[in-house]
Amino acid sequence: MKLSWGDIGYLAGLVDGDGSFSASSSRGRNGKVYWRPQMQVTLNTEETIHFLKTKYGGWTSSYFNKVNGYYMYRWAIGGPPLRVLLPLLLQYLQVKKTQGEIVLRWLEVKGQSGPWKAANYEEEEYGLRKQLALLNVSRRGKMAAILLDKDEEVAPSKLH
Repeated sequence: MKLSWGDIGYLAGLVDGDGSFSASSSRGRNGKVYWRPQMQVTLNTEETIHFLKTKYGGWTSSYFNKVNGYYMYRWAIGGPPLRVLLPLLLQYLQVKKTQGEIVLRWLEVKGQSGPWKAANYEEEEYGLRKQLALLNVSRRGKMAAILLDKDEEVAPSKLH
């Protein structure tokens, strides 16, 4: 993937405005839950989402927004491609730079596999998920609980 600084700046602007950093989970055959950090952009224009997938890779999805009455389109990227892209974006991110730094650290921790994996890997991963969730508090003051193993809520007043 060959990118110009204009490409990186454009993507950083979209992420700051209409994007987010989050995590998805899946359950392994052993019953353990595995978490994957990701970056996503959600818009109501399919063309832009298609452009992002074509230019940067990743995956797309769509859903019908019942409140507004139109489709929303989402582009997301994670894993090794995000680990390459995110350090370039960090210098341009303004609003979501802290979330980006947390996700980059998480990707670095996840990259430590086999006998080199840190002894406290699961604790550190949980701590990073919790930090990201705290920064993703909704306007109603509820924690982005999907990132946590427990049903935790934090009032916005406790974040300051």
